[in-house]
Amino acid sequence: MDNMPGGFGMYELIGDDVYIRSYSRWLHDLNPEELEQALKKNGGKLNGNVPDDYLNDTRNAILRSFEEKRVLSVDYPFVTREGKEIQIRVMVNTPHCEDEVYRSYAFVHEISN
Repeated sequence: MDNMPGGFGMYELIGDDVYIRSYSRWLHDLNPEELEQALKKNGGKLNGNVPDDYLNDTRNAILRSFEEKRVLSVDYPFVTREGKEIQIRVMVNTPHCEDEVYRSYAFVHEISN
C-alpha cells in the first residue's frame, strides 16, 4: 500500500470540525507536517491544513456522502512539504454516523497537470 500513487486517510466530522484520525505514507510524505504535529495542531482538526473555503467543501462532501450513500469528490490546491503547489482530489466515503460523529474515509491523489 505504501507504493500507491495516492493516499488514504480517516477523518471524523463532529459539529463543524473535521478531525484527522490517521493517514497513509503517501499523505504523510506529502504533508508539510509530521502526523503527530498535525494531530496536535488545532487539537487534531483539519482546520489550518486546508483553506477555509475548501474545508467547507470537505464538510459538505462528508455529510452528503453519508446522506446519499455514495462517494463524492472535492478538488483543491495544496502546498506540499517541499513547498510545491499542486492540485489534489479527495474522494470521500462516509459510511458511519453515530451520536452525530460522521466517520469518513478518503482516498487522496494529485490531479495537477
